[in-house]
Amino acid sequence: MAYKYNVIVLFLLLTMMSTLSGQERQIRVIGESSTESLAQAYGQNRQSRKYAIADEDGYLRIAASAGDTIRISYVGFRDTNLVIKKDVLRYVVPMRPGILDEVVVFGEENFNQKAALGLQNVPLEFLKALPGLTGETDVLKSITFLPGVTGGREGYSHLFVRGGKQDQNLMLFDGATLFNVNHAAGFISLFNTSLISQVDFYKSYWPSFYGGRLSSVLDVRTKNGNKEHFDGTVDIGIVTSKVNVSGPLFDNGKTSYSLGARTTLLDLFFLPKRIRINNRKTEGSVPGYTFYDLNAKIDHRFKDDASLSLSLYHGSDIMLGRNYEKSFNLDDDSANRYGLRNWTAALNYSRLLSTRHSLQGHVSYSRHRNYLESDNKLTHYDFKEQYISTDHDIQRTDNAITSLKARINGKYYSGLDLGMSWNINYGLEAEQLAYRFGYQQNTSFITNTSETSQSFTDNLKGPESWLISPYLDAEIELGNSFRIKGGSRITRFFTKGRQEWLPEPKAMLIWETGPHTTINAAYNRQHQPIHMVAYNVEAFFIENFVLADPDILPSSSHQYSLGYFQSLQRWIDNLSLELYYKKQDDVVKYIPPYKDFQTILDFKSSLFQGGYTESYGAEIMIQKTSGDFHGSVAYTWANAESVFPALNQGNPFPADFDYRNQFNTLLVYQINPEYRLSAQWVFLTGRPITWSNEEIPGDPVTGTSYEAFPGINNERLPAYHRLDIGLRRDRVSKKTGKKYWFSLNVYNAYYRKNPYSLERRGNKWKLRSIFPIIPSINLGFEL
Repeated sequence: MAYKYNVIVLFLLLTMMSTLSGQERQIRVIGESSTESLAQAYGQNRQSRKYAIADEDGYLRIAASAGDTIRISYVGFRDTNLVIKKDVLRYVVPMRPGILDEVVVFGEENFNQKAALGLQNVPLEFLKALPGLTGETDVLKSITFLPGVTGGREGYSHLFVRGGKQDQNLMLFDGATLFNVNHAAGFISLFNTSLISQVDFYKSYWPSFYGGRLSSVLDVRTKNGNKEHFDGTVDIGIVTSKVNVSGPLFDNGKTSYSLGARTTLLDLFFLPKRIRINNRKTEGSVPGYTFYDLNAKIDHRFKDDASLSLSLYHGSDIMLGRNYEKSFNLDDDSANRYGLRNWTAALNYSRLLSTRHSLQGHVSYSRHRNYLESDNKLTHYDFKEQYISTDHDIQRTDNAITSLKARINGKYYSGLDLGMSWNINYGLEAEQLAYRFGYQQNTSFITNTSETSQSFTDNLKGPESWLISPYLDAEIELGNSFRIKGGSRITRFFTKGRQEWLPEPKAMLIWETGPHTTINAAYNRQHQPIHMVAYNVEAFFIENFVLADPDILPSSSHQYSLGYFQSLQRWIDNLSLELYYKKQDDVVKYIPPYKDFQTILDFKSSLFQGGYTESYGAEIMIQKTSGDFHGSVAYTWANAESVFPALNQGNPFPADFDYRNQFNTLLVYQINPEYRLSAQWVFLTGRPITWSNEEIPGDPVTGTSYEAFPGINNERLPAYHRLDIGLRRDRVSKKTGKKYWFSLNVYNAYYRKNPYSLERRGNKWKLRSIFPIIPSINLGFEL
């Protein structure tokens, strides 16, 4: 009898605890006009101070009792207060956009709570505020503003995160894997900012949902089309011009489409001279560049809280170098052409099974291809003998890598059990990867009386690789102060001649020491079975990818990090301080032979393996996010060193993009509701280079000589710094109610000649700079 009595008392106590804590409410947050789900929206119960962050479908799950008020906020929208009713468990909250003078650039609500989870959500208003190299804001260049992230070569949209390399970042576009994320000239990335709804970036801790890379995750999601009415924008600039349209596909209010296209007008400046050279009417050299990309998306929302979307992307680039020189008896005609092609297709399905359980499905295909062609024709005239000979040589490489991926993912939210809440995320992902390299050479020799030709073709097709990855993540909330996150992704890697398990365990502890202060500590273990082999030919930077096989090991990493995050209630709003240590094992370094097209087929002979990289550093970020004046300061002190048994006599040397100090400042002033002025200053200590301090004489007959290199990355270039400024005007037409805008950007405003490369001229070395002051103008309007 006493046993039954104790059970009844325990049941009543638990029921009281759950009642006191309130029932779980499900709130879907959407944009008022577009009905777009607002992922990462922030909701807080004003009474209990508990908070929640919306998932990718815009759902908040938070405990609340009848009469409680939930404050919901999202960057660029007005805060909304929702009063909880007694018997209503599910809500839909439309958010109204903020007017121009209320826009907050970095205004994440309760920064300390969101940042401490390991996720850095990049607000779209932040992207719009940064002055751009081309007049258009760029996602990847904006990410490099964050501490711990650098962009590598000036102009290129690369990410080097905490001592890692550019291929060590998992790039996702609506869930599809991306390999090369640059357009060929490197000025801009593949991402059309006008079509983006969400940018999530992880560098300390990321869920086991993601895997296969060592340094970071960048998850970019595109907007759904407007389900209510047609809308569109046009933006015209010299470097990039674009048009985007969206609207309902049918009259049911459930299906929408979104289309976007970009191109460049830059090649119009080079086209006239190139036509004259092609017609042999003038001599000299001329570059050329053109690109386009296309985005398309169809989204449908079902009655039963389910959605289905199809996203498509295609991008194409061509860079040219054309040269023609004529002398008395010789014609030298040459052309180099570098092209990129990128394709992605992603099908995403999401369904809410109950208020606590949801299911997502994903299938995607992505392909990256690049080719390089060199066409050299030399014609010799012997007028005395009436003899003409033409030597024609064409070389071409054609390389590609593909990904085919499928995933099923589930999320379960426990609500309040035993006075605490816990959530789990589980799933299974399968991905097939394959790469190939191709080389072709055609030579011919033509005279007045004869003709000979020869062709050579060689191909390398790497074995297909499979990655089968079950994963599980859990998050437990203990009271109002402690959270524990942890999980693991266990990948089974298959390829011809190699099979192995690649476990990726991780854990994070989060302690809210006060309402505005949070501390976290995290451990992250990662594996990467893909490596980049990149090289330069003339002015072209070529990125190719290979997979682990019996001869090449997957890379791995351990990362430890400690963070302090505070939301200040003073003139400065947000403060973060992070410390990290990362060890990467079995990394590779590709050092190709000089200017040989065919060497990529024999890449293993120039691939140095068995290396490791150690990096550690401190990162500080301070932000002011309220009022007409917005500011952000980011500073990083970092050190990254690599060791390879067969390089540098086994001694440590600085990693290729080891910038010891990095300092970024962004200032934005909203002059009035129409005009906004922004300025960004960037400073980095010089990057390492391999410097030859001695020239050794060689064969006196041929006159050849050799460089003496005392070590790898043994010197540093001078410091890099520049100032970018931008002015933007936004107006709304009184007649049509449509918005139109004008922007003026100046890249490198004080014309700093930053070192790009080093060239030997005689017995001296000369620093080469390629980016002068670059102004750009963009005009845009709504359709």
